[in-house]
Amino acid sequence: MKNKLILFLLLLFTCRIGTYAQEILLVLEMDDKSTVSYSFSEKPVITFTEQSLVIDTEKVSSEYAIGKVLRYYFVEQESTDVENIEIAENEIRFTYLDNDNLLVEGVDDNTHLSVYDISGRRYNVDVVNNGNSIKVSLFQLPSGTYIVNVMGEHSIKIRKNR
Repeated sequence: MKNKLILFLLLLFTCRIGTYAQEILLVLEMDDKSTVSYSFSEKPVITFTEQSLVIDTEKVSSEYAIGKVLRYYFVEQESTDVENIEIAENEIRFTYLDNDNLLVEGVDDNTHLSVYDISGRRYNVDVVNNGNSIKVSLFQLPSGTYIVNVMGEHSIKIRKNR
């Protein structure tokens, strides 16, 4: 019964995504009262495994333990409005700006950010910290799949193509 309910909800959300504006904001409310949000220019696919909620697009993928996600929902925004949405307290937002830049919002000056390839090799990348956001330049990285980790708590998988 639980699997049927999850499948129904997934189908419902998938149908609703098709009516969204060019920019899609996916918000995850976590069990520790924090919020993680993603800004997408393409429709994300959300799937469930026995232990995880998986968010996937052609370029970005992220995974969360089901027990840690209290709820998730989509916010419809005009393409120019996504950048103007205020970041709530305890919220981190990932926006893959283009093939070369990632914006991480809702962080502070002391936020530690690391970039790894899928073999575990750490890369030094150009980072610009603007107080409550970090712009990460992926320009110098070759094509491939990378994990961007923020404070050891939140990760996003990026597929970079040249």
